[in-house]
Amino acid sequence: MSKHLNYISSILFPQKGIGLNIYIEKLIDEKIYSKDYSSSLKLLIKRIDEFSKIYNVSIRTDTLSKSLLNKFINFMRSDTYQLQHNTICTYFSRLKTVLSRAQADGYLVNISYKDIILKPEQNSLIYLSEDELLKIYNCPQLSDEANRVRDAFLIQSYTGLRISDFSNLLCENINIEKNIIYKKAKKNRKIVKIPIHWIVREILEKYDYKLPKLPSIQAYNYTIKRICKKAGITDKIVCEYEKGMEYKQVIKEKYELVSSHTARRSFATNLFIAGLPLPIIMLFTGHKTVNSLLMYINITNEDIFQYAKTNTFFYK
Repeated sequence: MSKHLNYISSILFPQKGIGLNIYIEKLIDEKIYSKDYSSSLKLLIKRIDEFSKIYNVSIRTDTLSKSLLNKFINFMRSDTYQLQHNTICTYFSRLKTVLSRAQADGYLVNISYKDIILKPEQNSLIYLSEDELLKIYNCPQLSDEANRVRDAFLIQSYTGLRISDFSNLLCENINIEKNIIYKKAKKNRKIVKIPIHWIVREILEKYDYKLPKLPSIQAYNYTIKRICKKAGITDKIVCEYEKGMEYKQVIKEKYELVSSHTARRSFATNLFIAGLPLPIIMLFTGHKTVNSLLMYINITNEDIFQYAKTNTFFYK
């Protein structure tokens, strides 16, 4: 109750603003976020410093106007940096999180940042089919670390767990008799219950239900790409993206686009293709709205056709 009252008080009677990078450094020092998230905040600090020096402006929570934010976004798109659109979206997402927290902490914040919406491009977001997941499952001659990453990726792909939730998975979260994994999601604190897939059961038994620690997220993503390449997941994918002020088109092999989050997308997409209704999938993934879930489901027109033609609607 007191925490709720403090939040209301911070909105009604805000303090003065604070230097944006000073506040971000404060969050990092207080270890508010995970190491990986804090690392991304350090990169954000670097970009803000560079922007401030070039344009000779002081960035504060109370003076960060909509026009200044747009200038910062265009700065990251400029020829100097030519950051990809999705990278800029990540920076901006971190920035919004920081500003929202600053306001909750009682600092005066210019809320015009809420008027700016950057949506990530969907073209390079892929999922792995059940056949491709089996290729990963059967991939031979992996190192010990690669085995751990492969097993973690498969558990994610058949449970929809985020990497942060997988890392905190305990024996107490697994009920073998009821064939259920349950977990309170770290991101939204929502409790989800997920049936245990037979591949997940085999992997859990392999580790005696005590999952090994994983490398850093950077090493994890690098390793799963190498595993997918070795497993023959090399279909050509046309990727269109915005870099700097231009739209570019490149052809990549599918394994190059795989990351830890691909597992969660694969889970949602494969359940949808298998015929599970969206509300049931939402119970497993923890999404609150259908629209947010649909961002995770990657299907082609051919997928839709194959799914639709088996529906009883088309038969006597």
